[in-house]
Amino acid sequence: MNTRKIRYELQRQLILDKSLELFSRKGFAQTSIVDIAKESDISKGHLYHYFSSKDQLFEEILVSSFNSIFKYFNVNDHNIITPGEFEDFILRVFRSLEQNYLNWKLIFQLFTQPEMSERAIAFIE
Repeated sequence: MNTRKIRYELQRQLILDKSLELFSRKGFAQTSIVDIAKESDISKGHLYHYFSSKDQLFEEILVSSFNSIFKYFNVNDHNIITPGEFEDFILRVFRSLEQNYLNWKLIFQLFTQPEMSERAIAFIE
């Protein structure tokens, strides 16, 4: 991978990380593109080089959050969770809470902030 592509991907990930922080702290509706650009230390116009809209940012973060959290929901071939599998699942979820705190916070906000849950449902459909 060339240097330009690496820099592009690093900047894109930084924008996603800063957006996750802002969405989980302030909520989707209260976070502006200007807020995200400022936190990412880039101009608003430069942000649009990476993402077409705040909705696109939210959608990517939401998908990533769901993927990081729900990867722990595995059952055996019989679709029955044994006591050992359930215990392992609970331990992995608690580890995930530590490692993906902002993702979990964002998902829980979906249940408490109607504007976020409506957007999430729209992206899922």
